[in-house]
Amino acid sequence: MKQRFSALDITAIGAELREEIIGCRLNNIHDLNSRTFLLKFGKQDKKYSLVIESGFRVHLTKFQRENAQLSGFVTKLRKHIKSRRLTNVSQLDTDRVLVFTFGGGENDQDPSWTYYLVCEFFAAGNILLLDGSHKILSLLRVVTFDKNQVYAVGQHYNLDQSRLTHNMGNQQKMPQMTAEKLTQLLEEVAETSKAERLAASQKPNGKQPKPITLRKALTVRLGEYGNALVEHCIRQSNLDPLLPADQLSANEDKKKELLSAFQAADGILSSMVKPPVKGYIFSTQQSILADLSVPNKEERKDVLMYEDFHPFKPLQLMQANRVCSEFRSYNECVDEFFSSLETQKMEKRAHDRVMTAERRIHSAKDEQEKKIKNLQEVQHVSATKAQAIEMNSELVEAIASYISNLLNQGMDWLDIEKLIQVQKRRSPVAACVVLPLKLKNNAVNIMLPNPNTPLDAVDDDYALSDEDESEAESSNQAKQEASKIVVEIDLSLGAYANARRQYEKRREAIVKETKTLEASSRALKNTQRRIDQDLKRSTNAENQRILPTRKAFFFEKFHWFFSSEGYMVIGGRDAQQNELLFARYCNKGDVFVCADLPKSSIVIVKNRNANDPLPPNTLQQAGSLALASSKAWDSKTVISAWWVQIEQVSKTGYAGDVLPAGSFAIRGSKNYLPPSVLTMGYGILWLLDEQSTERRCKKRAELELEDTQQRISELKVDVGFEAEISQPKEEAFVPSVTESKDSFDETPPESSKLQNVFDHDVHIVSEKRGKRGSKPITAKKPSAKERREARKKRRETALEESSKKPVSIEDASDPQAILAILKQKKKKKSTETPSTPEAEKPEVQREESESNPEDADKNSENTSKEVKETTHDKDDQATLKPQRSEKKHKQAKLEREDMSQELYEEMLYARDALTPTPDATDTIVNAVPTFAPYSAMAKFNLKVKVTPGSAKVGKSARESIAYFTKALGKPSSNEVKILENLKDGEIVAPFSVNRLRVVFGSGLNSKKSKK
Repeated sequence: MKQRFSALDITAIGAELREEIIGCRLNNIHDLNSRTFLLKFGKQDKKYSLVIESGFRVHLTKFQRENAQLSGFVTKLRKHIKSRRLTNVSQLDTDRVLVFTFGGGENDQDPSWTYYLVCEFFAAGNILLLDGSHKILSLLRVVTFDKNQVYAVGQHYNLDQSRLTHNMGNQQKMPQMTAEKLTQLLEEVAETSKAERLAASQKPNGKQPKPITLRKALTVRLGEYGNALVEHCIRQSNLDPLLPADQLSANEDKKKELLSAFQAADGILSSMVKPPVKGYIFSTQQSILADLSVPNKEERKDVLMYEDFHPFKPLQLMQANRVCSEFRSYNECVDEFFSSLETQKMEKRAHDRVMTAERRIHSAKDEQEKKIKNLQEVQHVSATKAQAIEMNSELVEAIASYISNLLNQGMDWLDIEKLIQVQKRRSPVAACVVLPLKLKNNAVNIMLPNPNTPLDAVDDDYALSDEDESEAESSNQAKQEASKIVVEIDLSLGAYANARRQYEKRREAIVKETKTLEASSRALKNTQRRIDQDLKRSTNAENQRILPTRKAFFFEKFHWFFSSEGYMVIGGRDAQQNELLFARYCNKGDVFVCADLPKSSIVIVKNRNANDPLPPNTLQQAGSLALASSKAWDSKTVISAWWVQIEQVSKTGYAGDVLPAGSFAIRGSKNYLPPSVLTMGYGILWLLDEQSTERRCKKRAELELEDTQQRISELKVDVGFEAEISQPKEEAFVPSVTESKDSFDETPPESSKLQNVFDHDVHIVSEKRGKRGSKPITAKKPSAKERREARKKRRETALEESSKKPVSIEDASDPQAILAILKQKKKKKSTETPSTPEAEKPEVQREESESNPEDADKNSENTSKEVKETTHDKDDQATLKPQRSEKKHKQAKLEREDMSQELYEEMLYARDALTPTPDATDTIVNAVPTFAPYSAMAKFNLKVKVTPGSAKVGKSARESIAYFTKALGKPSSNEVKILENLKDGEIVAPFSVNRLRVVFGSGLNSKKSKK
């Protein structure tokens, strides 16, 4: 199995790293183990993770790994190169050395600010940090070559700048094989082999050395090709890699074939410096346990075990029928190989632990079964002995009397045994006594007929006992022994008293068996539980070490949630994010929501169609998020939030002043929402794979199309569309484009009416809103001349827009455009109805006041006197006009930009990819925690209620995740594993509050946070 980079791998990886991470800054460095390190690079919105294992590999990774304890080497690296820009990635000629250059100073070319990170991938490997003069500042391990050359801190490292590829205009030169070079190489190999044989022959009793194989000879001398490519060329030329190299020098045909194979390999080498380089992984199929968490489950599955990886397809592996997997880039290939290799090692260790656990369980079961079997055997033997004593009570009494009489005569114990031995053939009583005697315990073993043996066998035994034992057959002796049973009797007790003792032993064995069964069942359960806990702990620990990195959505850096109607709601975390949210993530039709309280977030509700109004529930939920991030949460104040259209929000006032970051000018009246109770929720959204997301997207598009068609049909009925269709097409309603100025003044569009209101009502939303002692911020009201110019500009804009929009339903193809035209017709039909004089009177008065410029000028002068703190001369005002024009030019640059199409598509994709209730056909790949109003989480399966309190966010979030894990019920399910692998940063990030109180549901053991 290949585990180390070759020179060819270094070339391919270096080319892709130059394409990806040059220009990035090194954000941080982490330890993974004693010789593996993780470097995190970043630029703008892109982040890269680079894994360097000393002597083995270097590549970008998309997997997360657990960091080890910080080492002194990493501390030194952080001190010198953290936050520096990577300016070059170079290979030292074709050697297995990769150099990362971190520039500094002017144009990143100042030697005094330049650092080099040298990674060696030969022998045991090493990583060295050099300064601009190639002095070693730190290194992974000290290397001593000889007395004069030592790699240590303070020593000089021989780094030839001219040998670094892609450095100072140097281009990497790949080797080229020629006929002269190959001939010279083969002749050198032949001379070396001849010299070795000659040296061996001169030695006394010297053995002839083994011939040098062609593969070994070429690999040693062509290190830039690598072992795999050399063998690939040998096999492509139909040669045996184990062929002696000196036999090829005289064969010209074979040399030509080998030369053509190496020239084709030169093309492979030249493609290594042109990223992206395709990668190939070769694997074999093996059978392993399907579920390692269940020890007794014998189901197995076939998996691919990775064995090798290359930037080309080696012929030797293709001939070995290995399974080949292709990747679009070599970084992805290497990352998949080593990450899967780590996973496979973990699975192998987990498999071994499962096998060990099974052996432990089987051993415990065997031991308990052996104990039970022994107790059952004791019960059977005791019952048999008691029955034998009862059936032969007279014989037992005779034996006891016989031994007692001998003891009463004062005979020695040894003499008694000799006497019994002599009388065994003559006396049946003596024949039943088993020697040696147990007179020390006042007991003796006797042999009695087995009550479980048939009578005919017993009679035969007694018949055979009278004859000579030497003449008995071995089979008869076996039957005789089987028909007898040895019983120990107490000489001080009678026959029935000895039988009673055997029955007592049987009862004791029965009691012990019952207790042993109960204890064994408990012991087995405890053993099983301990093994399962050990397996789960080790499996979780290893599963958390390497995980695929989830690409975060753009809105996750803000406060966000999806409303109950499916609208995206985004809120800023601070003043800078509020500024960014307004400048880059707003579109026409969006709604701006806020509250008149300090620290209230700016909340933007994304409208899917600019012509459709937002549902009241969505606005109310957005207002709840704005209140939750304000002082109302801590003080538990019930207050109303408000909303305005995004067109009413600006960063500048009419005087041209630019508002600070986080402050916005609101033109027009605010729409206040009903007061809401501060009740938020914390739940889990499941991230689906691409296939499940695509299926949900198609289903949602079909439902939206049906809903739109239904609404269109309803509006057609309302505006009398059926009668309109029956008329000729030429008589269809077409709004006139060439209308007079008076017509625009008489019936101004809705946007112009709003703008007229904006001009007279300006509010400033800032970070200091609502604080005591703060002065109200006012803006200068426009003069009558400015209002006339604004009306003229609005008329021109209305003419341009009316010429672009479809004027009839026949011209419009989009269902949303048809819906907008029908809404406009319905609104016009309602406005054409006669109104009361009382309703028309205020409008007439407003038009008269606008049409009289002299009165307007007087009113503007009066209002300007109230607003201005000091007066200026006319000359001073004339000098301020150029400055105001410059401010207006700056104001145009500060206006917001519409959200890009890419981000808008990502938002729509997230709406389908994130779901609180996945179906059985959906494939879950990850989990995304969210913090939203509780009313927006009606469809959530995993959720808790959050109210104002004093508990900390981190502890409450961990308790919530533990509650969700327990609610799922299946410890081995994919959802539980995903929740257990969530990091603390991921589960805490969604919260917009600092202190809270979590209320868990009643489905499980209900509990609340103590604080």
